[in-house]
Amino acid sequence: ELADLDEREKRTMMAQAWSEIGNEETKDSTTYWVQNLDSREVEEKILSESIVLAKDEQKLIPLRDLGRAATHLMTVGEEMPDLLFQMRQYGPVSHTHIKLNRKGELPKLNLRSYRRYDPILVAFNLPELDTSLHRTFFASLEKLAKVEKVLIIYLGSWDHLAYWKQYKGLMQVYYTGKRSQQLLAQGLFGGIPLTGTLPATLDETLAHRDGEIREKVRLGYSYPEKVGMDSEALRKIDDIVAVGIRLFAMPGCQVVVVKDDEIIWIKAFGHHTYDRRRRVRQTDLYDIASLTKITATSLAMMKMVDRGEMSIQDPVGKFFQNTYVQIDSIVRRDTRWGTRAEITPRSAAPDSAADVPIVMVSSRDGRRPPMDTVAIGEDSLMLIQTYRGGRTKRRASWHNVRLRDLLTHHSGLSA
Repeated sequence: ELADLDEREKRTMMAQAWSEIGNEETKDSTTYWVQNLDSREVEEKILSESIVLAKDEQKLIPLRDLGRAATHLMTVGEEMPDLLFQMRQYGPVSHTHIKLNRKGELPKLNLRSYRRYDPILVAFNLPELDTSLHRTFFASLEKLAKVEKVLIIYLGSWDHLAYWKQYKGLMQVYYTGKRSQQLLAQGLFGGIPLTGTLPATLDETLAHRDGEIREKVRLGYSYPEKVGMDSEALRKIDDIVAVGIRLFAMPGCQVVVVKDDEIIWIKAFGHHTYDRRRRVRQTDLYDIASLTKITATSLAMMKMVDRGEMSIQDPVGKFFQNTYVQIDSIVRRDTRWGTRAEITPRSAAPDSAADVPIVMVSSRDGRRPPMDTVAIGEDSLMLIQTYRGGRTKRRASWHNVRLRDLLTHHSGLSA
């Protein structure tokens, strides 16, 4: 296709301009670089280097305080769904899209509606930048930049960059495709380093090789082969999770594979509960819960062992005076008991015991086990029974367990 050929020619010319292939001093090293990397890695390199942080006087990049729902993305012109989706993998980002009106003009901004945002990222994806046609819009944008922290991001030809020179924050991105948008989002949050520079001088404020450098400070999103892993092997995760959901081991889950500071595989499966009311999403947050055993307690214990403050041969009870555990119970009905013939896919109503999903479990004597979970197998399920309100005390069975055995159990490693 002629369009595809034009695009390939454009990429080749950009790669030549970026890597200075025409310079004899760099020609040999560039040829070696191209011949020793696969095409996907070459493309990643070119696209990453095509992101230029030309100005950042307010030090907005990389974006910080991810827990604050104040970051706002304003996309202008053609929509950029991949940019927005990738940004929301890092934290909450609100969004507005400004499109051309019936006259083919960009409308004037309502400045009041942007007062609660900090910062405001304005990403332009316009095939043609006619500043005279959109004079009203640009005038309102300049007013907004005087009272709020604004970063202009222009996706397209770098020769338009001089128009934005009066702004304190300015980024240039040469490509507008999906992967370019994903890398741009990572660059904004510090998932990739920003090392791109301008290919030529535009004026006294935007000179050749200008560009602020930013280090990688967070996990990035990449592909398995980049870190020496096999994409085909990781696809087996789908089969494993499918079996778990089918056997009611879990209503759903999210799997994330991280290697060498890169998220190389991420996928959400199923629902949050067995009643299938809410699907699992990649942006869902989870209580760390029992993971504190290995992410906090075990590490703290080993540090105390190194300091000589405890021994792994000590029993757990040495550090607890009370040998009884007080258990607070709650009133909740998630599932009820039944036979295989009674199992139905209908949804549960939390306040109605009659409408709670029926699940089949097995036990040797056919009676309900006195516990809140049942071992998982072909004919048994993990479930939550109905609790009655109140408190009870039980003697701690772990009182005489050695720390050595506890650590071995949680780590899965032999002592």
